[in-house]
Amino acid sequence: AIVGRPNAGKSTLINQLIGEERLLAGPEAGLTRDSIAVEWEWSGKPVRLFDTAGMRKRARVSGKLEKLAVADAKRAMGFAEVAILLIDATMPFEKQDLHIADMIAREGRAMVIAVNKWDLIDYP
Repeated sequence: AIVGRPNAGKSTLINQLIGEERLLAGPEAGLTRDSIAVEWEWSGKPVRLFDTAGMRKRARVSGKLEKLAVADAKRAMGFAEVAILLIDATMPFEKQDLHIADMIAREGRAMVIAVNKWDLIDYP
C-alpha cells in the first residue's frame, strides 16, 4: 500500500511504475477517494499496489466521504505486506507524517519511506 498525506504523488507514482495512466492524478488534492488495487510485475514477480486516499490530520478531516476514504486507506494498509510512506519533498515534514508511520508500525507492516518530487526542489 502506498500511503501518505494528500497530494504527495501516490497515484502519479503508481502510474509511473506501471507505465500507463491508469489512476486519476492531478495537482489538486483529494482525487483518490477509494483504495484501488493495481497489478504490476516487478523482477518477474507479481505485485499488487494499493493506491490510497491522502491522510490529513484528524482535526482537518471534514465530511463523511473523507472519513470513509481514510478508513479505506487504513484497511488497504491492513491487507498489505509492505507499506510505502510517500513524503512530498516540497512540503515541510509534519507530525502527520510521523502519525502515518506510527499507524504502519502498529499494523505490523514493513515500511519503506520514499521521498517524492525531488525534481521540484530548487537548490541554492
